[in-house]
Amino acid sequence: MKVKIGKPILKKTIQCLNTNFYDVIRDKEIIFKNLKINKLKLTIDEIVDLINVNPILLQRPLITKYIGYEPIKTIISRPSERTLSLISY
Repeated sequence: MKVKIGKPILKKTIQCLNTNFYDVIRDKEIIFKNLKINKLKLTIDEIVDLINVNPILLQRPLITKYIGYEPIKTIISRPSERTLSLISY
């Protein structure tokens, strides 16, 4: 079963990245290469739209720490040891 992340939630998650927001794109995917897009020139809204249309382009795993219902920090957990950085945040 495929589940789409809503655009507002995806945008908030990306805004909380511990790195540049364009790093959330899997630029080695053939779909991305065929689009001939320079990811460095994309806005966050364009990235959200791109991932919404092509979910395979979302870098995984993304792990987000929340306080209540608000995301405060997101990491791309590759390698998996990066997950430990959320514990001390």
